[in-house]
Amino acid sequence: MSQNTQTTKELLDDLRSAKPKRRKKPTQGTDWVVFGSAGALALGFILWGVISSTSLGSSAASALDFVMSNFSWLYVIAASVFTLFVLVVAFSRFGRIPLGRDGEEPQFRTASWISMMFATGMGIGLIFNGVAESLYFYMSPPPGTVEGQTPEAVTTAMGTTLFHWTLYPWAMYAIVGLGMAYGTFRLGRTQLFSNMFASLFGERVSQSVGGKIINILAILATLFGSACSLGLGALQIGGGLTSTGLVAQTGSTLLVLIIAILTACFVASAVSGIERGIQWLSNINMVLALLLAVIVFIGGPTLFILNVVPNAVGGFVADLPQMASRTSVSGDESLAEWMSSYTIFYWAWWVSWSPFVGLFIGRISRGRTIRQFVVGVLLVPSVVSLLWFSIFGGGAIGLQERAEAAQDPGGDARQAHPQRGRPEHAGAGHQHRPDPLRHPAEAPGGRHRRLPAHGPRRGAGGNLLRHRCGLRLDRDGRSVRARRRRADQEGSDLLGCGDRRGRGDHAAGRR
Repeated sequence: MSQNTQTTKELLDDLRSAKPKRRKKPTQGTDWVVFGSAGALALGFILWGVISSTSLGSSAASALDFVMSNFSWLYVIAASVFTLFVLVVAFSRFGRIPLGRDGEEPQFRTASWISMMFATGMGIGLIFNGVAESLYFYMSPPPGTVEGQTPEAVTTAMGTTLFHWTLYPWAMYAIVGLGMAYGTFRLGRTQLFSNMFASLFGERVSQSVGGKIINILAILATLFGSACSLGLGALQIGGGLTSTGLVAQTGSTLLVLIIAILTACFVASAVSGIERGIQWLSNINMVLALLLAVIVFIGGPTLFILNVVPNAVGGFVADLPQMASRTSVSGDESLAEWMSSYTIFYWAWWVSWSPFVGLFIGRISRGRTIRQFVVGVLLVPSVVSLLWFSIFGGGAIGLQERAEAAQDPGGDARQAHPQRGRPEHAGAGHQHRPDPLRHPAEAPGGRHRRLPAHGPRRGAGGNLLRHRCGLRLDRDGRSVRARRRRADQEGSDLLGCGDRRGRGDHAAGRR
């Protein structure tokens, strides 16, 4: 044997004494490149709006039109792919993998976990659109489906509403939250959005140029999504104060005050931490929402609501293939406008909100398996949303049907004054004047004069209430501009939209 030949014992000693090559740890603390770039872009956007709001509005509208016209097909395909993917992963053998160490217990109780998910993922949108969206789709269903204000329209309205608010949006949240939770709690990576792509681009993706771009885009999406939701929430609160008569008009000063209060509450809850402030507020929010739902269920058309629940499920399941594959080529220009104002707008909205919501859901899901995560994030919120929309949306439709049965197209306000608009209750000398919007056959000359259609206004979620406030729907489901109802004498409509507000004050809260 040569002198360089080592014995087995010497070789083992060398291996034991050798120091392993340590992997370079990722940079801790603030990434100033990402922070500075995102901050500069956000500040530039704000300055643009302050200096020239008209230019910003036209540019944003043009960008929205470009995306809706050229990439709507991508949103339709991606939404279905996300939903199918999370379901396949959950119910395959991968569903048993824990989001954490083996044997680790969930960090939060299931009730608190679900409450925090709802408060983050939907929030004020369920309160507002619980009534508004179902009722609107009943009055004016999607183009090419059914006639408005018919029994078939109830099924279509509830099915379309569930399509926009149940499985599909939560699947977008789930796919981001699952990636964040698995990478953070199972693989030990940092909670950066770019780290979800480490399996594709390498472990050091967060330090690369592409990773920094991903993180910048995630910050901007979260920032603008939060700002938009906060603004729409303030408009809704201001509109509620106006409709209830607490304030005469919703002005800029009131809106700034509402935003300041909401921001202070948000900062206080964030500073208190997830285990304390956020969890407590979410639990209180869920209890109050449950009490409100019970009150509406008992005080509203209870039997009608109970009948709506299976009808809504049947409508959603039956129409799901058509709704999930519907694009602008399925109909005329009215369908393209409707898609860009509703389905595609919703998918873009949920995608823009998913970095923040997905990160938060992943953060609170430590210790649960992938199957538990998907069932809790995807199926449980969908069931609760089904009940919520059935109670509030179904109740609103039931009240509207009662009003129609009483020949009361104006809603509950005219129900208190049945003599208005009804010749059989008119006083002496009163001559019935037919409404050409509601009954075109009774218009002078007995001919139906087609009025100009009112297309939806895009952007900032403002299209929804432009149809609902100051507009009335024809029997064929086409929305036309109607005369402003006399709010001071007759009150407001079923949706609570006061007539004194201008078009700019109407905002449909998407969240």
